[in-house]
Amino acid sequence: MTPFLSVHHKGRERIRRNNYAHISLNRIAMTTPDEGETILKLLRERCGKWTVAEFHDGRCCRVFDIAWGRDIAAEFDHITTNISPGPDGNPIIDFFHTSDVALLRDEETGAILFGHATRTI
Repeated sequence: MTPFLSVHHKGRERIRRNNYAHISLNRIAMTTPDEGETILKLLRERCGKWTVAEFHDGRCCRVFDIAWGRDIAAEFDHITTNISPGPDGNPIIDFFHTSDVALLRDEETGAILFGHATRTI
């Protein structure tokens, strides 16, 4: 799914493709660098427990364990999920940045571990 920039022109909405952000003129989904650190800490602590990650663009994935790193001069970590065989035996591997995460919840209980609403400007 390609993120998009929503542009209003004379009462109609045009879609402009943008490979770097999902931005609407009236709503911006943001994760701060401090929140990114919290997300990484939570996922590291939950190694071996299923966590559902929901992203600002509407995607979601199941996380059992992670490998992480940070590129030089980057504000957010990148995460590769499910790198070891989990209890399902054949987990799906995903890749994302902590800046992509809008919500983390415990898959078993549904408890929200991290989350924030989209901020309105």
